Amino acid sequence: MPLHVVLKQLEGGKGSVTLTDHTKARLLTVEDAGFRSAFDIEGGVARGSGEAAIARVGLADLLFLRSVKAPLTLTKETVTLAPIRANVAGGRATGDVTVHTKGGFRYVAHLE
Repeated sequence: MPLHVVLKQLEGGKGSVTLTDHTKARLLTVEDAGFRSAFDIEGGVARGSGEAAIARVGLADLLFLRSVKAPLTLTKETVTLAPIRANVAGGRATGDVTVHTKGGFRYVAHLE
């Protein structure tokens, strides 16, 4: 009998991530990240949707986004944040990010 798990509400918060290159230069900094979502896991495959919020994102210590918010979608092969909305340099930014989890970790991002 296959296992089927339904998580009606899953929340996480106050998370931080820093990605660096081989010289320890910061490529990406995510501070105070959180999410609220619902997931369905069946046959070892998770699917779900929710909302993500990040207080601060730094891109290569050159571009800084604040109050980042986006719907979150999880499928068998991708994690997507779209549309992303954020504050940047006194204005607004929009975009999307899709992380491909099958066959390695690859991502595609757009920011305007």
